[in-house]
Amino acid sequence: GGGGGGGGGGGGSHSPGAPHSGMKQLIAGPSSAQQNQQELARKQLVADLDEQVRAKKEKERQRKQAEQMQDAKEERRIVEAIEAERRALGNHGEQNNNSGGGGMGGGG
Repeated sequence: GGGGGGGGGGGGSHSPGAPHSGMKQLIAGPSSAQQNQQELARKQLVADLDEQVRAKKEKERQRKQAEQMQDAKEERRIVEAIEAERRALGNHGEQNNNSGGGGMGGGG
């Protein structure tokens, strides 16, 4: 049985006169090129996760801001409605507003 093909190493420069240089790499573990590649992949994964977290926080911030703007709009609508109602009452029923509660003072 022939030996299985070694993994596609990271551009190692085998000289034809050194057939065992590949075996040393297999015994020693991943080559420095493979380690660099793994480290880059890990860093990329961390960067991707950071970006996802940042995007999620930004979305949440925008959602809260939109919610606050919506609340402010509703509050403004309520205030405007109350003011409009007061104006309407003021125009139609001024006597009613001003005449209440008088005339019970001065008992001896």
